[in-house]
Amino acid sequence: MVRSNTGSIEGEDFWLGRVFPRYGDSMVRGIFGQSFVDTLKTAPEGRWIGPIPSPRGWHFVKKSERIASAIIPFPAIKDQVRQDYMIAHSNAAIQQALASLKEEFDVEE
Repeated sequence: MVRSNTGSIEGEDFWLGRVFPRYGDSMVRGIFGQSFVDTLKTAPEGRWIGPIPSPRGWHFVKKSERIASAIIPFPAIKDQVRQDYMIAHSNAAIQQALASLKEEFDVEE
């Protein structure tokens, strides 16, 4: 539950927690999707915004700070790189499988 001067907003606790300190774009993208990252980039610091849709639901978010881009040594981000690769590889495989199915069946979108 979020409390404010005007009352409270009921909601479910997010299973990954409530605070994502210093998460980079890659981590946020992996959890919430690219459109969520794009929305956060233009969000003002220190103010609640939302609801913002993601594949995991609808969210109200308060951006606490903006961290300048920096080059990070590979050993520090190799898990993120692996995760990004796996997501891209999985998405490509799904799209290829869907394209094959669309060739075999009449699909209405």
